Amino acid sequence: MRTVTIAGWILLGAIASGVSFGYYLRVANADREALQLRVQTLELQMQQAKVDGERVADEANRKVDDAVKEVTKAQALVTSCEEQRAQIVSALPLAKPDGRTLKTWKETISMALGVSLHVPPGTTVTHDATQINASTPARGQKSSPNWLTITAFNPSREAELTQALENKAAVTYSINGVLAVGVKGRVPGTNITTIVLHAGVGQLPSHLVWAQTTDTMTESRILEALATVGIRS
Repeated sequence: MRTVTIAGWILLGAIASGVSFGYYLRVANADREALQLRVQTLELQMQQAKVDGERVADEANRKVDDAVKEVTKAQALVTSCEEQRAQIVSALPLAKPDGRTLKTWKETISMALGVSLHVPPGTTVTHDATQINASTPARGQKSSPNWLTITAFNPSREAELTQALENKAAVTYSINGVLAVGVKGRVPGTNITTIVLHAGVGQLPSHLVWAQTTDTMTESRILEALATVGIRS
């Protein structure tokens, strides 16, 4: 009877030990899984921190690039203003004809181009949405060559007109407070003087001016006509 009792206690101890071991095993497994999850979470946080750091760095670099562009643009604008100021100081103010003479000149206005001017008697003026042309009959001839053309500014056309000249010299005029910059030269093989200018109220040129002497329009008379030109912004 005692042997059976002892065996029973041993069996109960073994069962208890097994139950305890199983409990601690489950706890250990749960702890391990929790640790693994924690490690995975930390790894994800580290990866996200790296991504966020790169994003912050990219954003910072973008802001620096934008700032550099703005500074460069501002410096270019300052340089342009300084150059324009220097040109204005050195510009030759064009003088209009005296009041009595100017009263005999015809005024022409092009709303499309935003240009007005006065031309001497005998001048024919034609204009449309793209240009103004002024011509005067040549002496002893039926032809009426143009001595003035004003259009919207076109850099390619300006270069073309300028390249066609020889003995070129830079000129800068002040026309009613508007800066007109360009060149004066001669038509190759002739004594014909040509003036090519770009002008505008703002920082950028808005109009292209071409003028050329004829046997009835001298350079001084052309400059008087240019002095009457008004350009609106």
